Amino acid sequence: MKKEIAEIVCAYYEKNARALPWRKDKTPYKVWISEIMLQQTKVETVKSYYKAFLDAFPDVYALASAKIEEVLKLWEGLGYYSRARNLKKAAERIVSDYQGEFPKSKEELCSLPGIGEYTGAAVSCFCFEEKEVPIDGNFLRIYARMTNYEEDVLASEAKKRARDYFLSLLGKAKPSRFMEGIMELGETICVPSSPNCEKCPLKAFCKAYLNGKQASLPVRKKAVEKRKEKKTVVILKQNGGLFYEKREDQGILASLYGFPLIEGHLSRAKLKERLAKEGLEPTSIKNLKPYIHRFSHVEWDMKAFLIDLPKDHCQKPFLTIEERKKKFALPSAFLPFEEEIEKEFAR
Repeated sequence: MKKEIAEIVCAYYEKNARALPWRKDKTPYKVWISEIMLQQTKVETVKSYYKAFLDAFPDVYALASAKIEEVLKLWEGLGYYSRARNLKKAAERIVSDYQGEFPKSKEELCSLPGIGEYTGAAVSCFCFEEKEVPIDGNFLRIYARMTNYEEDVLASEAKKRARDYFLSLLGKAKPSRFMEGIMELGETICVPSSPNCEKCPLKAFCKAYLNGKQASLPVRKKAVEKRKEKKTVVILKQNGGLFYEKREDQGILASLYGFPLIEGHLSRAKLKERLAKEGLEPTSIKNLKPYIHRFSHVEWDMKAFLIDLPKDHCQKPFLTIEERKKKFALPSAFLPFEEEIEKEFAR
């Protein structure tokens, strides 16, 4: 039975695999870039970013020698900017420690910045045919349904069981073909809600399907509620330009540019007091539309003010929005405010 499952999955993949750009030329560099981009990002979104990134940095040497601002600019809109910073750091390590050649083992890959168990296993398996299982939501979901696993699928024990299960099915099948076949089934057939079981080539082996329980699996422990934080966004405008500040090296959006933030929701009166302490005397203060931005573990409830300053009143560096776009990326948490201001400028 195990041998049969591997053969079925590989045959399914060969016949039905989607034509994705990172599947055309499976070099370790290109697979690595795609896997990092695909973390918490949809396939359709990644396609255009992937092409632009490879056009700018066609190999690991180009990425290693690039300026971090260039990397972050091309990452703009993908979010989770630590991924881009770690790509750059890992590229530097691959060039300096491995002479530009990617290590084959998952263990060595995972020693590089930003490469975790999943990405290390994916590159090792897809590019070097190592017997590794890139455990993600697709693998866990298929494991739970195939075996009728009713415990928390996100627990470390479930991940270990799933890894052992898929390795036990592998037999003499090509690791990359089998693992990509499982991933393809998870993304197109055995989806989280309303799985298309009738079209699944593994339905005869799926215990959840045979018992009519596929809709209730996998079991996931209830997610921890996001921490909520209130922020006041202070947007200074002078001579048609806006003030963008570089954030600190630690914390959320570390080292990225954005608008100044104040903890809590300030009233207009309190804001005026804060501005006066810094010697700023605005000609007008306008409320912008509030915006809630959700990160993985925290939610920012943002109240924003656009503050007009007299000509040459403040010595901070001000940039027009067009100048900003050419120089550096703006995190998506701040983009709605910039877009609102840009529309106002266009009127």
